[in-house]
Amino acid sequence: MIERPMFARISRKGMTIVIVIGCVLYAIPPQSIGKPLPASVTEKKNPLGFLKEIYDEVQALGRHRNERFIKREFHLNLDNNDSNKEEHVLVLNHSFSGPRMMVLQVTYFESKRQNSPVKYAKMIREIECCILDSGVEIRRCDYSTTEIRTLLPNILRGIRETKRYFYSVRQ
Repeated sequence: MIERPMFARISRKGMTIVIVIGCVLYAIPPQSIGKPLPASVTEKKNPLGFLKEIYDEVQALGRHRNERFIKREFHLNLDNNDSNKEEHVLVLNHSFSGPRMMVLQVTYFESKRQNSPVKYAKMIREIECCILDSGVEIRRCDYSTTEIRTLLPNILRGIRETKRYFYSVRQ
C-alpha cells in the first residue's frame, strides 16, 4: 500500500479547526497581546486622567542632579518587536514658581529604505498641559481627540514597562 503524505492525512475536521484558530489569531492585533490596560478601560477613561498618570509616573523617577526639571525619554513598542521601536517619547515635567507643567513630545521615525536600521524623524507632535489640583488643563495639543484616546494609554504602558524593566535589572 502506498503511504500518503502527511498533509493529506489530516482530516477535514482537523483542517477546519486549524483554519478557525488561524482566523481567530489573525483577527487579534499584536499590540493588544499582553496589554495591562484593556480596550474597555481605555474607552471609558478620560484622556486627562492618563496625562495625570503619565505625569505621576515620570515624577516618581525624580530629577537628575543640578536640574530644576524632570526629563525622561522612552520608546514606544507598538508592534512587540524590540528592533522596531519607531516612536520616541520625551516627557518634560517642570514647575518653577507656579503651576506644574508637562510637555509630552512624540517623534515618529521611518526608514528611507526597507529593512534599513537607520531611521529618520518623520514627524514631531506635542501635548503641553498644566497639572492643577482640580485636574489637568491642556494648553496646546497637536493630536485629535480620537488619536489621544489610543496614544496616551500606549505611552503610559510604555513608561510602566520601561520602569519595570530597569528596576528589575538593578535589583
